[in-house]
Amino acid sequence: MIPPVLFNLLAFLIGDMNQSPAELEDRYAVSSDVDRKVLAQNRKNLAQDILFQIRKIETPKHAGLGIYVYHKTRSKTILKILNKLGMTVSSCTVHRILTTKALNVEKDASSSNGIYIPEGIEAGHFVHFAMDNLDFEEHTDDGGSSHVTTTIAIQPSGSARMDASTQ
Repeated sequence: MIPPVLFNLLAFLIGDMNQSPAELEDRYAVSSDVDRKVLAQNRKNLAQDILFQIRKIETPKHAGLGIYVYHKTRSKTILKILNKLGMTVSSCTVHRILTTKALNVEKDASSSNGIYIPEGIEAGHFVHFAMDNLDFEEHTDDGGSSHVTTTIAIQPSGSARMDASTQ
């Protein structure tokens, strides 16, 4: 069963111009700011799906989901299935995006004496940095492990510049 709101929205978008957006909004009153945010997010999702399906435009939703699935599964087959269903970009596109990002990191590192400085961190200023190496000695069914490394770098805004003697 198609919800009336979706039906009316699609009817309006596809060509039933008998109802204005105000009439549709009056018919289905939005009760709170949370509902408005949910509706706005749903509109964004639908708009990205329409752009991806009809215009073949790579949207952030479809690229992001493809990258997420690739990182979680490393499966070209799953990406291919999801792409055929219109849910993600192709595995080739995922690899292109990741390769482009890696090349940009490499280029940034080469311009900083081989040290990669993440976006938003300014060289020569104080940084809080923490790293944790977690290994619970668990093994997964696919032969992997639960070994995880977590890293965070925080640079307070307006932090003082360090001179050469403190670096």
